[in-house]
Amino acid sequence: MPAPAPCHDSRFELRRAAESDFERIYDLIDAAFGKRRPRAAYEWLYRRNVCGRAQSWVVIERHSGNVVGVGSNFPWPMARGAQPITGFLNGDFAIAPNWWRRGVSHILDDVAFRHPWRARETLIGWANRKSHGSAKKLGHGADFFGPLPRGVLPLRGRAGLRALGWPSFISMPAGFLVDTVLAAWWSWRLRRDGGPRVDRVRRFDSSFDPVTERHMAWPDFWCPHDADFLNWRHLDNPSAGERIALAAIEGAAPSGYCVLEVHHERAWLTEFVAPDRPTRIRSALIAAAIDIARAAGCSYVEFFAPPGWRHWRWLRSIGFVGVRSERILYLKSPAQPRAHSVAAWQLVPGDTDTL
Repeated sequence: MPAPAPCHDSRFELRRAAESDFERIYDLIDAAFGKRRPRAAYEWLYRRNVCGRAQSWVVIERHSGNVVGVGSNFPWPMARGAQPITGFLNGDFAIAPNWWRRGVSHILDDVAFRHPWRARETLIGWANRKSHGSAKKLGHGADFFGPLPRGVLPLRGRAGLRALGWPSFISMPAGFLVDTVLAAWWSWRLRRDGGPRVDRVRRFDSSFDPVTERHMAWPDFWCPHDADFLNWRHLDNPSAGERIALAAIEGAAPSGYCVLEVHHERAWLTEFVAPDRPTRIRSALIAAAIDIARAAGCSYVEFFAPPGWRHWRWLRSIGFVGVRSERILYLKSPAQPRAHSVAAWQLVPGDTDTL
């Protein structure tokens, strides 16, 4: 039986969700955000997460039996240095439209954000403008940080320059020149040292785990993405867009990898794992990712991460340009006070539930 929680309003029951509640949770979230998410995407996130089933609280109106509020968190791999910690990705927080501004969010907030169980957990989350505003009204403004740095690598002149904020009357005539300059730049900057063979990865296996540990490990807080997680997060993801995983191969083993998520004219660099030295490994990976993004018709590649992410300086040196960002990071960790600082974290776009 799902664990109940005290509720100060007699109109409602407040309890942990059972798996049988998930279909009603999906319907509520669709109604709250005015957009129907494919059921396969919900199932992937709520039931098929390799780290464990979604942890959700539901507010149920006693009179009708309807679910009128939900707060969901998704188990997520987290560590401080080499020590695993209990981590969650803060996810769907939704109120039925006919119950907006009627106190349901405060009832849910008392448990979803403040329950004693939270004392053992470390949460990260990604807020849009609306959810950030709602959280501030509930008294959580101090838990939000950012926006995080965002970089864009233009791939095609006109659209790429628009992504950087150039007006169309300048970006259109300049675009053709930029195409030529960019192609020459990549050829010189990324391919001058040769490099390892880069292959497409159909499934990640355990040979990638040591690569992640060597090149992503962080003395403070990070999210160790093992092979099972990478397969689930990227290759088994049913949401829109194509995900292409690439590996730099030296001998018979991978020495680095990346994942590119392609959707219309935009490509996201969602994972990028490579050593600082020798530079030919990360150069070969980025060059292969650029080739794939251009062949798919993308105009630019995007990336975001905390300011201290290890490859920022190098990405800027090859042409990633800082642009306006709306990536707001939520951090909450009662048992780990140092986690309440962006500087303590290494995160990548693959640490979001969706882009």
